[in-house]
Amino acid sequence: MLRPLLLLLSIITWGTSLHAQDLYDLYRVQELRIYFDSPTWEQDLATIKSDKSRIPARVQLNGKTYDQVGVRFKGNSSYNNAVKVFQRKIPFNLDANEYLPQQQFEGGYTKLKLANGFRDPSFLREVLAYRIARDYMHAPRANFMRVYVNDQYYGLYNSIEAINGRFALQEFGVDGLLYKCDQDFSYERPTRCRQPVKPTLAFAGMDSVCYQGIYEPKSGAPWLPLLQLMQTLERDPTEVGEQLDINAALWMLAFNSVLVNLDSYSGRLAHNYYLLSNGRSQLAPVVWDMNLAFGGFTYDGDKDGPLTFEEMKELSPFLHYRDAQYPLISQLLQDEDNRLVYLAMMRTILEDWFNNGKYRQEAQRVQQFIDAQVQQDEQKFYSYASFKRNLDQSAKAGKSNIIGITELMEGRKQYLNNHPLFNRSLPNITDARHTKSGSDVTITASYSGADEVVLYYRGARGGAFKRIPMQLESGRATTTILATEVTEYYLVAKGDKAASVAPRKVGLEYYKVE
Repeated sequence: MLRPLLLLLSIITWGTSLHAQDLYDLYRVQELRIYFDSPTWEQDLATIKSDKSRIPARVQLNGKTYDQVGVRFKGNSSYNNAVKVFQRKIPFNLDANEYLPQQQFEGGYTKLKLANGFRDPSFLREVLAYRIARDYMHAPRANFMRVYVNDQYYGLYNSIEAINGRFALQEFGVDGLLYKCDQDFSYERPTRCRQPVKPTLAFAGMDSVCYQGIYEPKSGAPWLPLLQLMQTLERDPTEVGEQLDINAALWMLAFNSVLVNLDSYSGRLAHNYYLLSNGRSQLAPVVWDMNLAFGGFTYDGDKDGPLTFEEMKELSPFLHYRDAQYPLISQLLQDEDNRLVYLAMMRTILEDWFNNGKYRQEAQRVQQFIDAQVQQDEQKFYSYASFKRNLDQSAKAGKSNIIGITELMEGRKQYLNNHPLFNRSLPNITDARHTKSGSDVTITASYSGADEVVLYYRGARGGAFKRIPMQLESGRATTTILATEVTEYYLVAKGDKAASVAPRKVGLEYYKVE
């Protein structure tokens, strides 16, 4: 009996060790302790915040000590309100290799980004939004972390995986170009620079000076690829697929619309996203900063004032559709296929998470998991009663009412499901397959209710997808192309102003020809 027992213990220990290395396990609360030598550390960090400098600190993460970690404050409104209004629970950004280039936190991470839950009485928006996003897009993970400074408890924070070279390598297989798209409100733009003043990807000429303070190239990324993308998006959007991962962009827009995530590209400030190399000669948008998802931010960039709760529930799927200052929406959705795929993506998110109530089940599970931690957090911005309430009902955040997550989403799904573009009969496409014969590849699929089935395909070099209509006969769609032309493909079945896509999670998934 001894040997089987030892084997069992070894398996348990090994499994526990693997689990312990997952710094972003949603159902494991991390513990971080920061130790500053200077008694004026808070003033020191406030002084250098604008230039994003850091000061060194000793850090303990889940019991392991790291010396010379670079620490700075992060955030804009979440920081300013913590300092000026609440005077506590300041958001942090930690860099393990700021002073020790080879140092890494557990799991090989180098950055820790800690958000304070500003304007989210539920404590749920950040983690739930990222959880949903990762089903369809490359997106960070997020969980919870207990934070202490010089052994004083600062409360329960959201810990969000940093979007950096490590993230890019993990998600896309390449550590390439990286741009942060977020306005620096303190930056004074030269008077010669016309629009844009927000990171909408609107083109304003090839002078990179006019984009500073709006976009931030990371790790020495050059300006030229970003400028060329904006130029193509304005002047020849039919060719933008060579530079932009269109499916990733459509998922981001669909996600923002379904979740009423307006503190994003889709809202008034048109920010909170990154552009990363996707390993296929394109830039892919990646969502960021989700504490105001699910209606936490109420300005859509169209109406002058804030949206009412009812206006958020009935937010148009085609917000900014004709607004040239939002070219990622207005230009991409002018293409009929893109428009139909975008609607199909919205429908997929609705079906997977909202029509079946899965989002609320997941939210309840997280709420129960962190309940005791929230009660213990004496630095939280909002009351424990608001935490319990805000999953389902509105709760006060300062002078504002923050709509309940299910209060919003039950109305949102009802509106979308009753929308003329969402309650049409859908074409069906299944059983996609391909066969090689000599120098050709024949691709087939079963379909019903479709007037047209379109094949999207690209070769080994990546870049834009080409598209061709497939031959339709007796419920079977067929196309033959050269084997050298295709390594990845997907299918779009088009009906009466509605479409189905195979595979459903196109962008994360493609059919591959080996």
